Amino acid sequence: MISTMLCTTAADFKCNTPQGSSGVALRICGQAVLVSEFTVFGSMPDRKEAILKLLNYVQSFSEYKNIMQRVNSLKGRKHSYEHGEDIVLKFLGMGAEDYSYPISSKYRDELILIKKRLRVVASKGTIVVKNDTEEYQKQPNVIEGFQIATQTT
Repeated sequence: MISTMLCTTAADFKCNTPQGSSGVALRICGQAVLVSEFTVFGSMPDRKEAILKLLNYVQSFSEYKNIMQRVNSLKGRKHSYEHGEDIVLKFLGMGAEDYSYPISSKYRDELILIKKRLRVVASKGTIVVKNDTEEYQKQPNVIEGFQIATQTT
């Protein structure tokens, strides 16, 4: 799903959008699809925010690496997580390179913060919460009683 949103080369974009519309059209399976309006925060802010919202629910660094390995792998081929992360970082910074905040966005910085706050391994037996919450930071590695329940079955 993420790979269809992360198109960063000129060949992936079609400049002539339908008459009367403004924005960026993306070529998907040979069809031009209007995906977003250009704003002061760069191109495709709705797509960038969607990626960050999804990554806010990642529970561990190993899960983050697993997601990034699959970015842009339409045929199921995995890359290094660094390769996928680089693609995502370029996409998040697209259209905002020449401006400073607050005219520009902080999408790239937000991805770096998400990565920094992740645990090495996800908590076991806990509910999934956003990784930018106090509840996430206070979760134990293993919830009391979870280990006993899994050992008896």
